[in-house]
Amino acid sequence: MRITISGLVVIGLLAGTASRLCAADKSDPQAVIQKAIQAMGGEEKLAKFKSSISKGKCKFYAMGQAIDCTAEWWIQPPRQLKAVYHMHMGGRNVTRIEVITKDAGWLSMNGRVLPLTVDQLAEIHEGMEAEKAVNLLALKDPEYQITSLEEAVVADRPAVGLKVKRKGHRDILLYFDKDKGYVIKMQTRAKGMGGGEVDEDSLYADYRNHDGIQNPDKMTTKRDGQLFLECETTEFKAVEKIPDQIFARPEGAAARPRATTSSR
Repeated sequence: MRITISGLVVIGLLAGTASRLCAADKSDPQAVIQKAIQAMGGEEKLAKFKSSISKGKCKFYAMGQAIDCTAEWWIQPPRQLKAVYHMHMGGRNVTRIEVITKDAGWLSMNGRVLPLTVDQLAEIHEGMEAEKAVNLLALKDPEYQITSLEEAVVADRPAVGLKVKRKGHRDILLYFDKDKGYVIKMQTRAKGMGGGEVDEDSLYADYRNHDGIQNPDKMTTKRDGQLFLECETTEFKAVEKIPDQIFARPEGAAARPRATTSSR
């Protein structure tokens, strides 16, 4: 499960690449991608089961404290997401719900619903664009410019890397386990909680077979080198379609995002 972060945590279906890698320091990008796709379950299966429903537990680090929570995610590319977090904060239990669609998004804290701002929604959508790259099938589209990086060591594993560029979006660096083909790291830029951009590195581990699709059941994210999020998937199911009502606008919520930014 790959999780996009929008203030706390949000999403994940990782798909990804078997062809033989080149023995040189830099590998052929399309061979790397194809290897990952095969390792993750194959192109036909990944194309059919694009959506996912999962549960997990997370630890979010911010402002000098660690917040534990349990979570549920419904993810339907390219622009539908629902995330529910249950946590204990300030001596009380808190439920946080995020719903994202193509045109709008809402945040609910213990029943109080607010529409996301234009800037907040744009940042979440940018994270979803990064997710498309991590899911790899999109990288076959010629709109992506992909170049090889030098081989590296990631989490004590030999890795091959690709740089992914797409007009209008942030660059992404992807690293793949050289032997197994799985994506094991994504590096990009993201907006931090203070509003400025930060380096964001996500590591993926403990891949497990879920009905023929491999999913990384553990993810660790750092921002500017500092631990930001740890997440573990406890249940995962890839599906063809999630009912649209799952992503319905909460009752009483405005239909469009707010025009001005605000602190989340």
